Amino acid sequence: AESLSTLRFGERAKKIKNNAKVNEELSASELKALLALAKREIVMLKKRLQLGGGNAMAFTSTSQKLSSNSASDDDDGLVGGYLEEAAEEEKLRALLADAAQETHSLASKIKSLEDDLEAEKARYEEERDVRLQVESEAAALRVTITELQDRLIKVNMDSKRGQTDPV
Repeated sequence: AESLSTLRFGERAKKIKNNAKVNEELSASELKALLALAKREIVMLKKRLQLGGGNAMAFTSTSQKLSSNSASDDDDGLVGGYLEEAAEEEKLRALLADAAQETHSLASKIKSLEDDLEAEKARYEEERDVRLQVESEAAALRVTITELQDRLIKVNMDSKRGQTDPV
């Protein structure tokens, strides 16, 4: 009788997958070529960041590490450092791309909201003009009604006088 925790462990153990990988050792000339490629890529990325208005500080440390390493340094450490920096640069590129996409999305939303605001302003102005026109017409009608009431009263009074005065 297995306990519940033993069964859970067995379930997790079944899901473990091992990926065997052969360690490759690069020759000195391959490492030098990889180093030169890394330096060129760093210079190119610094230029891209400067053109994009970004900060090249993240790449300065990589450049300093690579340029300060002498030929007596451990080649494996150099390649590992480059690979770590390349991974970091890739993360920064992804973050920059995400930020650019979000900026574009927010700019679209702002444009849409500005368009909506302009439409609402136009609608408000139109409704205000209609309201003012209706108020003006209502005032003119009140004056006309008052004038008609006065004339009606006058006509009624004149007709009453005409009936009471014998000829």
